[in-house]
Amino acid sequence: MADEGLEIAYGAEELGPVLPRARLFPGRALRLNAARYELGATPGLAPSADPALLLERHLAGLCSPWAGASRRFVEGYFAYLRRALADAAEDAAARLAPFAGLYAVEDWLFSAPALLPRAHLPVGGDGRVRADFAIWRGDELVAVLDRDAGLTPRRVRERDAQLAEAGIAVLPFSGAEIGPELFDRLLGPRHVRFWEGEHVPSGPFRPANLDLVPAPAARA
Repeated sequence: MADEGLEIAYGAEELGPVLPRARLFPGRALRLNAARYELGATPGLAPSADPALLLERHLAGLCSPWAGASRRFVEGYFAYLRRALADAAEDAAARLAPFAGLYAVEDWLFSAPALLPRAHLPVGGDGRVRADFAIWRGDELVAVLDRDAGLTPRRVRERDAQLAEAGIAVLPFSGAEIGPELFDRLLGPRHVRFWEGEHVPSGPFRPANLDLVPAPAARA
């Protein structure tokens, strides 16, 4: 992967110029708070006072409308993140103590690795393989693939061989497997305690380009 990063389009069955894109950088996991999700990609999404719920609904909306297992995967992932923070609330809160109430424990949720639904992954030349989800762990790109997607065994072998040749790990799943063990494998040992990877929490919704303009100098 080049220093300028690898661009991944996602959010639709077919690759196209108007799809949202994420840029992956070596050594830096793509987190929910850095994926720069574009809420306009899900028409009719109702505003919510809970940004985690808003993001969960947005990501579920980027899944195929016929992929019930994918939408349950998103729901299960966010439930897993909430449970992980609840189980480690004392440690997560201690990391926020110096900030005197500026952040809540729940804000750490957005430090978890980002999901990219219907991600189009490069497999050499102009080739692409669409994964049900992709995550970038900083040192490994993982393709999450529904076992029950209706592909023939031959097509599954060909697809997995393409991904392996491109150095992309494969995590197959079925609806019955959605749960903590699956998400432990998805995140890997480095990211199951995802709140430990950042100094302070930050939210997921930011403009793609934020230009900081210096204030004019005060007149004498």
